[in-house]
Amino acid sequence: MQAVGKLPQVARILETVQGDHTYIDVLIRDDISGAEIGRPTLTTVIDVKSRCILGYYISFDPPSFGTFAQCFKRCLTPKINCIGSEEFPILQDIFGLPSVVVLDNAMEFTGISTQDAMNDIGVVLIFPPVKTPEAKPFVERLFGTLNSMGFRSLEGTTLNQAQKAKRGGDYKPTASLTLNALHEIIDHLIHAYHIAGHTGLRGLPPAHVWQQDAVQYGIPVLYDLDRVDSMLAVTELRVLARDGIQIHGLMYNHGPTTNQTLESFAVKNFDRRQKLKVKYNPHDLGCIWFYHPLDHEYLRLPCTDPGYASGLTLYQHKSIEAHLEAQGLRFSTTEQRLRARLSLENKIYQVTPGLVQKQRKSLARLAAKSGTKQKLDDLGLTSITGISLLPHEPLQSRKSDAGAPPKGARRGAAKAAKTRQVNTERRKAYGEREAQINNQDNNQSVDFTDSDWKGYDYE
Repeated sequence: MQAVGKLPQVARILETVQGDHTYIDVLIRDDISGAEIGRPTLTTVIDVKSRCILGYYISFDPPSFGTFAQCFKRCLTPKINCIGSEEFPILQDIFGLPSVVVLDNAMEFTGISTQDAMNDIGVVLIFPPVKTPEAKPFVERLFGTLNSMGFRSLEGTTLNQAQKAKRGGDYKPTASLTLNALHEIIDHLIHAYHIAGHTGLRGLPPAHVWQQDAVQYGIPVLYDLDRVDSMLAVTELRVLARDGIQIHGLMYNHGPTTNQTLESFAVKNFDRRQKLKVKYNPHDLGCIWFYHPLDHEYLRLPCTDPGYASGLTLYQHKSIEAHLEAQGLRFSTTEQRLRARLSLENKIYQVTPGLVQKQRKSLARLAAKSGTKQKLDDLGLTSITGISLLPHEPLQSRKSDAGAPPKGARRGAAKAAKTRQVNTERRKAYGEREAQINNQDNNQSVDFTDSDWKGYDYE
């Protein structure tokens, strides 16, 4: 992981990609009740050379490593039968394994999970310095492009003051789209974006530039996406015991796997009390993976209550626990867990327009289903359109760190020092302001600004 200023020129597709989150400027309504839910989060990853959109993910979850991981998985898989693929088959081949990923300094990106996942897969992770939009401009501009292409013309769009004036000063957005409808609209927008001329590519469409490079260089890929699931997941540290591993109040165990691992620890004199790296998917708690420090591989442990945990998100699980705790109920047997999950599902379908938007958004997260798993389905060494695929092996099996994750968020000493300096200056300015106010007559006004903030300038 490293910080850079302006990025160097890239020579080929998938050499460098940029990723980010944003809130979509459209209000969404619930599919069943029709009640307004709120604005969803859009996570995207864009290829720098071609400006192609490798993947996107929409949810009502706040920006997090989990939403980025879901998006990144979509970057690694072909877009089979996507909109426009009959006329432009190359659209199905916009996927692959990038060499470098550029993300901003948000906590969900600089935390342990993102760093460890990229290290395991073998992708270089880069964070641009603070206030350097020139180091990550393309994904930022993409959000503006999607807004201008379609979002701002939709019913239910949230507008700034200038846009509201054009529609009339009394304009109030009303949610009319469902999340499924928004997915379809974004699919059409991405199709139009990929085949339209791009000013940053000398008027060439992104799909055309992608095809040129893909034919010349091939597409690097990871075939074993089940293995990717085990690496692109939230990282924790836990002890492996005879009865398995406990995480978030759920037990995970597979007798043969657990016993063989503990026996290998005894043979090699490995301290079995040492915490192991454990990974889980917050969108599906059906299983976890732990890293075997001697065999250098991840091993899967299923939940001992598969009927309850399979397809269950972490947010749903925490909500069920809180609901039962509030009612003073126990949560220890499979039957009790299943009954609680059924109660949760009934609660979702009882949503009414009388709820405040924050409550409806929470219910939308409760109703979310875990994403369907995509695979490379025996493509062999060529893609759907006959382009060469270049298999890559994850770095995880060749790491020499015994699977130890990075120690804490690496946000950079320079940034930490800058933050301390800014906070010190703000405290000083606040103190000066208070003193100035106390020394002024009540009729006098004080002109005070505690910081000089400058936003991004986009082309």
